[in-house]
Amino acid sequence: GTCEDPVDITELGVYTASLRTARNQLDPRLCDACVNPGGGRCSESVYRYRTQQAGQVCVTTDGSNFDTVLYVRAANCDSAQAEMSCNDDANDASSHSQLQFAAQPNVDYFIVADSWAGPGRLRLTISEGACPQ
Repeated sequence: GTCEDPVDITELGVYTASLRTARNQLDPRLCDACVNPGGGRCSESVYRYRTQQAGQVCVTTDGSNFDTVLYVRAANCDSAQAEMSCNDDANDASSHSQLQFAAQPNVDYFIVADSWAGPGRLRLTISEGACPQ
């Protein structure tokens, strides 16, 4: 998906996509961006999440086969100022990303699964509650 046509998250769980080499359309504000955004090495997939109740949401790219960057923007997908959270590598031993955010009712949250250095198969998992440590 893109900001103009995001993939709607209709239920919590696992979403998969194939991120191909393409020009990066978005860059995170709170952590490192693609190493070669104009060179066609990175692309992103945008998901829209909306809930009816307040609570923590955990998002992870664990199981993806490429180096990911994950970030969330509230209400405005195109605005870097709307970014709430960003993660590039959940820990030093992995290249997957993980973050959590406090969702409020009836707000669109745009979850951007981005590539840091190349294409691959994305595995995005969205669940309620805090992320495991």
